[in-house]
Amino acid sequence: MNKTDLFGFILLAGIFVGFVIGHNLTTRDEDPTSETLIYKKYPLQNMTIQIGYIASSNDAMWFTVPLIEEIILPDINEFSRKLGYNIRFEAMIDSADDQVAIHLEKVQSFKTLGLSIFRGGPWSSMAQAALSYVNDNDMLMISPSGSRLLSLQPSIVQTSHTQSSKRPSLRRSLKKLYPRK
Repeated sequence: MNKTDLFGFILLAGIFVGFVIGHNLTTRDEDPTSETLIYKKYPLQNMTIQIGYIASSNDAMWFTVPLIEEIILPDINEFSRKLGYNIRFEAMIDSADDQVAIHLEKVQSFKTLGLSIFRGGPWSSMAQAALSYVNDNDMLMISPSGSRLLSLQPSIVQTSHTQSSKRPSLRRSLKKLYPRK
């Protein structure tokens, strides 16, 4: 797994942890008769959050699976525990078998399972083929591919070194996925 893949997966987990922390800072009730703030229960308390990951091929799986399951997820879960959240992260890892059509099927299956944010589109052709489905279904794909056409899409965050500045797209996509109430 190269640095952009690792960055993409850690970014996914960071998005969820940041969402929980940010949401907790804003979900409070104010008692008009008191100066004390009353905080609600954490919105994701006692939940398991699944993060999707689509590898380009079965060959990529032999090092991706151990890296995610034995190094990244234990660290993220430990960090979440230290913050006082009872939130557990799990990875749903699958392979596109070097085929664009299979990658699209995996994206569709992630949506069916309730995953809206995932790391996928390892090749520009895979990301391009999944683009309309991702846009139509309010999903967010974090992709290491570096196509200029893909960089203009609000539903794709690229982790390639040439186009890593996608903060406005990420902000718009997250607001669309998780509107404040």
